[in-house]
Amino acid sequence: MTQGLIVIFIDVLKPFQELTGTAVLEAAAEAALQSDQESGPSSLTLHRGDVVICYPQAASQAEKRGHAVEDELQLLVVHGVLHLLGYDHASQEEKDLMWEIQGNILADLGLEIEVSEE
Repeated sequence: MTQGLIVIFIDVLKPFQELTGTAVLEAAAEAALQSDQESGPSSLTLHRGDVVICYPQAASQAEKRGHAVEDELQLLVVHGVLHLLGYDHASQEEKDLMWEIQGNILADLGLEIEVSEE
């Protein structure tokens, strides 16, 4: 079984809820469907979900945190994928585990990004 993931970059500063039902999410659904069709009927694809990243917000966060926007985008993708895999940071224990895994992945990518308490 393969696992699918779609990462969508948007260029608007709107709350995600305002995007529901718009062309952005329709494009994500279409891309997921096309991916499933291309993988063929003999393969099973589990679509975990989508990661939607607002580029202007990522650029703002990168500037605030003092690193390149490319680094922030990698952080956001890793963070989003961890959420799709079931990790969360609602409690301090969950956060500690998620931040540790996130830090290890970013280090493997060659990034040393510190995410402040927000």
